[in-house]
Amino acid sequence: GLDKWKEGQILDAAFNTPVPLPDYDDGDQYSAWASEVKKLAAERSTKARDRGSEIHDAIEEYIKRGLHEDFSFELEPYIVGVQSAIKDELGLDLRSLEAETTFACGLGYGGMIDALSRSDGFLLDWKTKDKEFDDKTKLAYDEHGMQLAAYRYGAGLKDATCANVFISPSAKIRIHVWEPDELDRLWDKFEVCLKLWQLDRKYDSSF
Repeated sequence: GLDKWKEGQILDAAFNTPVPLPDYDDGDQYSAWASEVKKLAAERSTKARDRGSEIHDAIEEYIKRGLHEDFSFELEPYIVGVQSAIKDELGLDLRSLEAETTFACGLGYGGMIDALSRSDGFLLDWKTKDKEFDDKTKLAYDEHGMQLAAYRYGAGLKDATCANVFISPSAKIRIHVWEPDELDRLWDKFEVCLKLWQLDRKYDSSF
């Protein structure tokens, strides 16, 4: 998924960088063009990552402290959007969640959960998108569910409801709740991947 995203950044950058016709086959001109494409793609990737980090940090800050005088006005629409969506669709209050909870699993992996509710049995993962989406856009893929299934098991919340909360650049929100049978399948898939990773690297997971 990450590789496809990176490819998309390169293609978008190439599409928006004029080819130096008619002599684009010339080595020097081609190298200059390729360098510009890579530079633009890197700038876009960095901007998207930074924006995603800002939104994640803002949600964490809101959960822990609420809105305060130093809170970024620019990021408030994302808070409002997420709060409204999880309240309407999941019956959750954003301020009542635990934010950025870490865990270490005896199987040899660990992670940080974006948000969870132990009392209500929910585990949430924020996914910021760098492009707008509509109701027909496919957003949830196996790797998203595998991550949540692994987090659910590793954190000892085996019966928790797991959901990805997708956030668009304009603060549109879509929630994907994973069905229990899908999470069971994706946990099996993750276990196989984990075992292969450990065998490939001769990794001893005991601690």
